[in-house]
Amino acid sequence: MIVFITCFTCGLFYQWVFNGCVLWSCAPWRNFTVFSLDIPMNLFPSDSTNGQMGSPTELNGAIEAAGQTVYWSGGGGRAVYIVERYGGETKAQEFFRRSLGVLEHQLSDDRTINLDNLYAEQYKITCGNTEMGRTRCFMFARYEEYLIIFSSSIDRKMSERALLFQ
Repeated sequence: MIVFITCFTCGLFYQWVFNGCVLWSCAPWRNFTVFSLDIPMNLFPSDSTNGQMGSPTELNGAIEAAGQTVYWSGGGGRAVYIVERYGGETKAQEFFRRSLGVLEHQLSDDRTINLDNLYAEQYKITCGNTEMGRTRCFMFARYEEYLIIFSSSIDRKMSERALLFQ
């Protein structure tokens, strides 16, 4: 009995430390990974090139993460796509809020865009000017334990309308 209690306690401790959840608050098992969620290339201009989905050097609280960068116009246009999976929804909510805090310092003259057809528990889409004088749009969306971050240059080949309504 003591062995069972010790093993159970160690299991709970492991879940809490490494996944940020305990028992029923943990994300369910999924039959796919974040690498399955790559972004379709038909969303981008025809001259776009992309790298493969890759893992970041640090997970920063996520249990798995992947990212992809797409370039067009000889590197003049750029989009960054990141998918992070957390140990539970509470942890994903926390990192969603943190991401929005970082966003506040990225843009000037930003405007929020609301979409009725986005199926996410939480999301924010905003476009504005960067310190370099270029226009970028950002999307942060949380789907259960997943956080999706997308950022794109806005230029003559990738307009806000094309980005949002393709």
